Amino acid sequence: MPTIEKVSEAIENFVEIESATTEQHIDARPTRQARDNADVQKLQQWFENHDPFPVLNDIVSLSTGVVDGPQINCHKAQSIGLESFNRIVGKQFSDISFPRKNRVLPLSAVTSSLKVHETVVPVDPIVLYQRISFTKESQEQLKSFFAWEMSPYPLSLFDEVGMRKSKKSALFQLFSPTKDNVTEGDVLYVIDGGHLLHKVVWRKGDTFQDICKKYIDYIRKNYGDSVTVVFDGYPETAADRSTKTSERLRRIKPASVDVIVEESMPSTTTPEKFLSNGKNKAQLINLLKSKLLNVGYQVKQHIEDADTLIVYTALEESANYETVIIVGEDVDLLVILTGGLVVVELDQQ
Repeated sequence: MPTIEKVSEAIENFVEIESATTEQHIDARPTRQARDNADVQKLQQWFENHDPFPVLNDIVSLSTGVVDGPQINCHKAQSIGLESFNRIVGKQFSDISFPRKNRVLPLSAVTSSLKVHETVVPVDPIVLYQRISFTKESQEQLKSFFAWEMSPYPLSLFDEVGMRKSKKSALFQLFSPTKDNVTEGDVLYVIDGGHLLHKVVWRKGDTFQDICKKYIDYIRKNYGDSVTVVFDGYPETAADRSTKTSERLRRIKPASVDVIVEESMPSTTTPEKFLSNGKNKAQLINLLKSKLLNVGYQVKQHIEDADTLIVYTALEESANYETVIIVGEDVDLLVILTGGLVVVELDQQ
């Protein structure tokens, strides 16, 4: 390079042309410096709102908010490795073994793992796909790879919890919607919170603040200002749990991992997966409750199943409004409401 520089300089002197350029390094330009400073301010503002080292008992991903499970032990990798080395000291190579229970499980095992003989095995889908692509020799062999179902029981009859049950919504589908106008005078809408959570459409990547705004806009557009929203409860202590907890476990499909719900945090999963996790749903309900109260809506929450509280609220408010409408698709609401009206009629007789 020094020789080429001298040749280039000699040619410039010979032709009496002097070439001049701006700053050689692109990062030294004013526009790049201004953009870098703006990016630094964004990072600083994000870390001010999201403490990267909160006082928690769990391992949390800073980028996605995914919370670890009880089997994750990657933070103890050094001690686990030293213990494994100490076990093989003084042994013959033929006698050395490394039990699977002593393996280090990374945080990715929360979302990508299989349970083999009571052992959690992390699976990287990309690596698995690459291995299948390299080992297959024909399309017929590829079909054989996908012919093995990782399940000890027929999925047509059983799910992860037990034998499948019939859907109560089949009764709901037997009714034909009415076209009559049932709104007269002052109307109060008592909305089933579980129905509301699944009724509003939001996308993966939306912040939870924007998601709450979509719920509020949906209520205001369809039901106005006279609204009471009743949510289910998701108790964490065993004393507050009932048969509803077991029923929810039975309904669980492949669910989202636990995430930390904050207003400025984006959702990292689809609404279906997010709402299939009871802990995530409980966090969203707590945030949505505060937002609904701030805009003037009435909000109630039961300890666990809110069906009875919805019907009780509707019957109680019927003395203050000419029309009270329960909004929901749970057949239990119809059964409880019908039973309550029968009891009232018998008392009057």
